[in-house]
Amino acid sequence: MKILVDAMLGTLARYLRILGYDTLYVRDCDDSMIIDICVAQERLLVTRDRELASKALKRGCKVMLITNEYANTPMVLGYLAAKLDLNLKVDFSKTRCPLCNAVLTVVESSKERLQIGLIGVDVVFKCFSCGNYYWKGSHWKKIAQCLEEALEWKKLLSDRKS
Repeated sequence: MKILVDAMLGTLARYLRILGYDTLYVRDCDDSMIIDICVAQERLLVTRDRELASKALKRGCKVMLITNEYANTPMVLGYLAAKLDLNLKVDFSKTRCPLCNAVLTVVESSKERLQIGLIGVDVVFKCFSCGNYYWKGSHWKKIAQCLEEALEWKKLLSDRKS
């Protein structure tokens, strides 16, 4: 599934990328450009902008409108997961760069790990597009907590449907 997230949902875009979903995040584009990208690349548009959602639907785009009822990232992730059957478990073989959306690769070289000061870290990933490195550091607790809350929202919302 390919997704496009507009400027109002930047944190959501980062989480979708961590989960392995090909997610474009656009900030400085007008509505027609966003819709053109969705049409050309067959992307699902995720937005809080009602007007943009309406225009995109008229052009034949798939759209998920996030209403104010879903106030934070775990709620939005849970909602999307319930509606689209998204997997909210991190699969590091599919994780994408949270900043640029490129696929990450494992850093195997001890020499490279030593150069970046991560010799004792179990698994290190590198984005060859933007050059950033990623690992399960202290920030991981926050990510895991957000995904755990999102799973709870997914279950709650899925139960509501049945």
